[in-house]
Amino acid sequence: MGRLSEVYAVAQSETLIVAATAGEYPALYAWTKAGALIFELKTPDAAAATTLALEGNLAALGTYEGNIFLVDVESGELVQTLRGHEDAIGGIILNDEVVSGSWDGTIRVWDKSGGDCIKTIATGSKVGDLASNGELIATALQDGTIRVFEHDSGKRLRVIREGTDVFGAVAMDTERIVTGSHDCMIRIYALPSYDLVHVLSGHSHRVWSVALEGAYIVSGSADNTVRVWDSDSGEQIHMLQDHEGDVQSVSLVGQEIVSGSWDGTVRAWDLESGSAKYVLNGMEPLLESSSSSSSCLCLW
Repeated sequence: MGRLSEVYAVAQSETLIVAATAGEYPALYAWTKAGALIFELKTPDAAAATTLALEGNLAALGTYEGNIFLVDVESGELVQTLRGHEDAIGGIILNDEVVSGSWDGTIRVWDKSGGDCIKTIATGSKVGDLASNGELIATALQDGTIRVFEHDSGKRLRVIREGTDVFGAVAMDTERIVTGSHDCMIRIYALPSYDLVHVLSGHSHRVWSVALEGAYIVSGSADNTVRVWDSDSGEQIHMLQDHEGDVQSVSLVGQEIVSGSWDGTVRAWDLESGSAKYVLNGMEPLLESSSSSSSCLCLW
């Protein structure tokens, strides 16, 4: 398929990196952590990819047409197609179930195996991103709020209005919610009090993506940088500057940061040192079949 077009979403596991693109060739790609390309798939509805999640070998790909595709990136199988949203997918969570948020102003919870929608929650505005800690679902909305819902009942529990512009990103764990806004700021709220404990400044343009794991927050911005922050103190630890376009998506797993940019690259970074590890651009040769379980397919 050739070089990546604009990268809109990245995700990773301990062994895989996946990326989803928009632009001229909207597609899903997968690499090993050694940087070997193992899978390429044009978006099944030919629409721009908007968001992505990964659990094990299963990727959940959301598109501008409102569709969600569950794809096994090792076998190449299109496992399930989830239809029901009436506008672009803004965010996806993938675990025992699929949780999706859309520009149509709803969150949907799906049965992963059967593909049925088992719950719909009205958010009141377009969903730009969403996150969950199991008990709660937090949504970043176009109306400039973060709204938090109880997972099981769908009840709205909180509306956060601290931002001065659109919230574009949200991440959470059991202790905090982290938001990224078009006002260039990152905010940390404590759970369960929802107190604002830190406002992180440093980005010079809108924040597109945030990731949270343990003591670290990673952010990606339209200022072309990836930044690493201490989630307890709010201090900036690293500023990573090799991208030449908006950093639309970031992922943090263990000691590895993965970032995807409109410059058509996916970059991997070491969390502790901030050093660049490798760059992926879709020009890597497909890994040849071996005795491993990986299937090396190009479904174009």
